[in-house]
Amino acid sequence: IIDCICVRFGLRVVETRGHEILVNGESLKLLGFNRHDMVDSPVLTFEDLLRDIQLLEALGANFVRGAHYAQDARFLDLCDEQGLLVWNEVLGWQNTFRDFSHELFLVQSMRLADELAASSAN
Repeated sequence: IIDCICVRFGLRVVETRGHEILVNGESLKLLGFNRHDMVDSPVLTFEDLLRDIQLLEALGANFVRGAHYAQDARFLDLCDEQGLLVWNEVLGWQNTFRDFSHELFLVQSMRLADELAASSAN
């Protein structure tokens, strides 16, 4: 073997029934938090990411919203290892109807959404 890469993947079905959220057919109540990178550096260490996971677990969370920007792949892997569901979203904060009515804003937002989805596909 000259080169090798491991790719993590999982198969899940997420759906709704009435007011319930179902994951793989089982009802799940989401208990979670919004997450922002809150360090004084533009780069998070693995320890920073692990600390966030430990805080979420200590608070009994099973869900985290990666607020306003795509999350670090290492953080997503840690969430997967700990069974935390993640809501990952494109860049944006307090966008208005006027923002989404602007053609360039909409095109760039859709491109970011496509890139986000592509980064999670295998």
